[in-house]
Amino acid sequence: AGTSFQQRRVPFPSPIKLARVMPNLSVSVREGVTLFCAEHTDQHDDMKSLVMRFFAPLGHVEPLSKEDDLHAATAISGCGPAYLFQIIEAIADAGVHQGLPRATSLRLAAHTVRGSGALAAETHPAVLKDKVTSPGGVTIAGVRAMEKAGVRSAMIEAVIDAAARSRELEG
Repeated sequence: AGTSFQQRRVPFPSPIKLARVMPNLSVSVREGVTLFCAEHTDQHDDMKSLVMRFFAPLGHVEPLSKEDDLHAATAISGCGPAYLFQIIEAIADAGVHQGLPRATSLRLAAHTVRGSGALAAETHPAVLKDKVTSPGGVTIAGVRAMEKAGVRSAMIEAVIDAAARSRELEG
């Protein structure tokens, strides 16, 4: 974060081709997201293919069409693990409050996020939420509490603030 093509180009001779790459923490378990943007040159497709092949074993690789998109994408995928760790920890703490052993509660929260992420990669989250939210049921009570607490708004603001900070670092 915070280093543009223009800034990186300074120490290198002109003919070198550059790509900006941002892997997230989850690449350490081969379930990560690697963001990248290759400079638009006559060899752009070759560079894109090389970066995708190189990082594919570490998880999902997401090419971005323009360098400025890295700010928002980093705020989602680069910072996202920290946001999700806070959510996992909060859910686990709630389980402990309700009498579950901490280790059990943490496993349940972590694996729930893991499986939910796999589903959301294939189907829109609103559709999935509706599948587990029955009228007058347990889930809608929890969803309502999250809405009252502003969880959705807090997540949106976190991404917006992180993207703004990324832009500041580059500036």
